[in-house]
Amino acid sequence: MPLSLLQAAQMLGGNNYVELFDVVDVPMNGPQLFFHNAVAVGAATIRWLGTDYVPFPIEAEDFEANMNDQYPQPKLRVNNLDGIVYAMCLAYRDLLGATVRCHRLLFHTDAQGRIVDANGSPVVETPNANDPLPDPSEWLFEFIVNQRSNDSGPVVEFTLKAQPDTPRKVPAAFVSAHYCQWQYRGGGCPWANLSLLFDKNNAAIPWTNDRGAFDLTATYNVGDKTYLLINGVYNIYVLTSGTSKGLYPALATSQWTRDACSKTAANKTVTGCSCRFGQDAVLPADIYPATARLSAQ
Repeated sequence: MPLSLLQAAQMLGGNNYVELFDVVDVPMNGPQLFFHNAVAVGAATIRWLGTDYVPFPIEAEDFEANMNDQYPQPKLRVNNLDGIVYAMCLAYRDLLGATVRCHRLLFHTDAQGRIVDANGSPVVETPNANDPLPDPSEWLFEFIVNQRSNDSGPVVEFTLKAQPDTPRKVPAAFVSAHYCQWQYRGGGCPWANLSLLFDKNNAAIPWTNDRGAFDLTATYNVGDKTYLLINGVYNIYVLTSGTSKGLYPALATSQWTRDACSKTAANKTVTGCSCRFGQDAVLPADIYPATARLSAQ
């Protein structure tokens, strides 16, 4: 069972802050990664704002701006467990351009180091607590991967750089006859069935054992179903080959099959929706099979 952010902070003690890392916008549509390096919570996953952060040995430095008001160039060192990180570098262009966010979340403490609420009273999280839990102060650091600067030994090091300030424009509405714009199981998409699974080609994925939230330390066997919760969206996988332990499903695609939607239309039928909701159902998709592209003369 994932720990809440407050539970993790209470286990850490000291300054009672937790650092969570996002690695998103990975080149070539690579997997999004969400992890923490809180050794004190062991192999536990931390859940925050609908996303599960899994434990991973990393070291980050120089995230803060220096006194000369210059942009920092932080280093992110990641333990290359079982060659996972190096394999990702080979598959996804050294992660160049990927966005790295560090959420440093600090709870307020009293003189005894106990987490306290706005009134200074110690906070104990219980399932039946009537009072809202205290919100941590968040320091957010955001950078992009500039280069893979070192991969000697068991550690892979990345040099980061500040995100460029670029002007943003409001895009016009996008209409497609062939591709659904909604995130599968996310915003807009109403499919919430966690038992009926399909792959990206709309083939049913059979499974036999629901293992709940993914655990990096657990051993998985053929037929096991697990999930990672990312931004409140269930990313579900079924092990279809061999056994697996200590490797994220997104990095072992030869063994794991991901629950996904084709998000396409064929013969004016939304194929990803029809296999889920039925051929004769009203299909809730952000796709317009009857539209056609017009060229300005």
